[in-house]
Parts: sequence; structure tokens; C-alpha cells
Amino acid sequence: MQRIGLIPTGGKFPRHFAITPDGAAVIVSNQDSGNIRVFSRDLETGLLTMTDQSFAISAPNYIRFY
Repeated sequence: MQRIGLIPTGGKFPRHFAITPDGAAVIVSNQDSGNIRVFSRDLETGLLTMTDQSFAISAPNYIRFY
């Protein structure tokens, strides 16, 4: 595995992240700032781009897809 980049999570204390089932996005829970941020993910390179999507949730700590 090789690091391909670094990107801020858009919040304080990133607790968990998950890649969507289609691989096109990454969802990050920022526990201390009480938000969940959505990043688009390039399917070929894996590079992330922060989107405008952010959701306020009190102390999120886990992301799971069913």
C-alpha cells in the first residue's frame, strides 16, 4: 500500500471513515466537531476531493453501509 495524498477531513478528531460500496466516495465522521463529510473519490487514482456535502450529527464515531 502506498500513500498517494493527504487531505483535511473538514472537522476535528476524525474518528472513522468508509468507502461507499461503489467506490466513488469516502464518508468521514469528525467526532469533536459533530459532522460527517463527504469526499468524492477518483476510481482510477484513489485521490479524494472534498465536496460541499456536510451533515451535522452529534459526536459521530462510526460509518457503516448495509
